[in-house]
Amino acid sequence: MAGKTYTKADDGVMSVVRYVLTHHHQHLVDLELRVGVILVESDGDEPAIKCHGSAAAAKIARVPLKRRLFMPFDVLIEVDQSVWGALSKDQQRALFDHELTHVVPKRNRGGLIDLDVDGRPKLVLKPDDWVLTGFRDVVEHWGSAALEAQAIASVLASPRSDGAQGLFDFLVPRAAQPQTARGCTRGAHAGVA
Repeated sequence: MAGKTYTKADDGVMSVVRYVLTHHHQHLVDLELRVGVILVESDGDEPAIKCHGSAAAAKIARVPLKRRLFMPFDVLIEVDQSVWGALSKDQQRALFDHELTHVVPKRNRGGLIDLDVDGRPKLVLKPDDWVLTGFRDVVEHWGSAALEAQAIASVLASPRSDGAQGLFDFLVPRAAQPQTARGCTRGAHAGVA
């Protein structure tokens, strides 16, 4: 039976975490969030990391209070070492940005951040905005009637958080995007009519 090897992240990996925290999650820096990172390598055919039953590049977990007595982290991120090695610097940053976006401080009724008995912020992990699952065969059989196809179309049609169109414009090559009179691209969505 194949196993897994766990390695504490080195300074190079942790510098990527620090970059993402300071550039995109200042609210977590202000909380003095303590992040641990473990690189996981699979010794067999099984994925190094699974999330909801499927292979994942990384996953994050809150460290329970009783474990923090021995492990001084608020959250622990596991990263698939083979995936990590194949990522560009921007992809590595995006990976940690994704995982850290899950982290939200819990607030009390007065709106203040809730603290545990050690004075550390209580944290919750918010779910992803989108979770797409399904089967290619079902979409091939049923086309747009398949729930999988409808879910993908819904995600692709999602507006940006500022309400503008074009959240997924990066999927459409620039030459294929319609131009306005001033040369700005309009919101075009790949595969969505």
